[in-house]
Amino acid sequence: MLNKFSFILCFFLFTQGYSQPFFEELYGFQLGQTKASTHRQLGEPIHSGIYSDTVTFETFSLSPDSSFRITFTYLPRDTGTINSIKLFGFSDKVIFNGLKLGDKEEVLKKMAGKPEFKVSQEYPVKGERWEYWQSNFVLETTLQNKLYSVKIKDVTPELYVEYSRDILPKFSQILQAFSSGDRKAMLPYIAPGFYATAKEGDYFFAYPVGEELMRDTSHVFALLSHPEVGIPSLLKAKKGEIIEKLIFDKKKPPVLIYKCAEPFRIKEIELIYFMGSYRIRSIIYRE
Repeated sequence: MLNKFSFILCFFLFTQGYSQPFFEELYGFQLGQTKASTHRQLGEPIHSGIYSDTVTFETFSLSPDSSFRITFTYLPRDTGTINSIKLFGFSDKVIFNGLKLGDKEEVLKKMAGKPEFKVSQEYPVKGERWEYWQSNFVLETTLQNKLYSVKIKDVTPELYVEYSRDILPKFSQILQAFSSGDRKAMLPYIAPGFYATAKEGDYFFAYPVGEELMRDTSHVFALLSHPEVGIPSLLKAKKGEIIEKLIFDKKKPPVLIYKCAEPFRIKEIELIYFMGSYRIRSIIYRE
């Protein structure tokens, strides 16, 4: 089962007024991953469509009787990446921050804290929606005050307030992470939608990030940590051989580019702002 690959990927923001956890992963899948990764792991959805706000969605069954399901949404402007993940129904698995579907109200408050807002609802089940405005998750409960669903959402636009040098990573930190060989240390610097084309082939996260973290199934970690063609090869760079460039696009967070001189195989590294930090979206290699 996919759940064996689950992990908790969250981070704390201490800048721009935030000091609470934000969650990026649910059931092994990470916000920002490609739609292809969900189909590769889960097959065809049992239900799909478009919401009234033109957001597309797909629902997959996670149990033989479909009592345990997962729904992914994709924004109209970027239909290829996951914008939100929702687990719902009935299951005895720990699915989120120590919580199980069916947990009672006192357990929810202990593990997730008190919500900033509660509202009654009729659909998908009669009960309440618990909103956590200081984070990026929402809980739904039944009339019996038991957990029915957990949803996390990409809140990158809300986290980016204005440009400051403070939000840029230090290249020395990136070098250190990828030279360590530790996948958990590398992951925070890799965008979920990462891609690269090298002589050896195309590289991207084709499976849930939870599985990639455990097995490196798509060999992304192997590529990025390789001493000759990966990030560690740049440890040999001298002053002036790696040039930083920022590309501004109106109100969007700027794209960060590292241009690398010859004879390095890496020609260019592109980083984008995602969920509060800059991460490597692509690498361009010299032919």
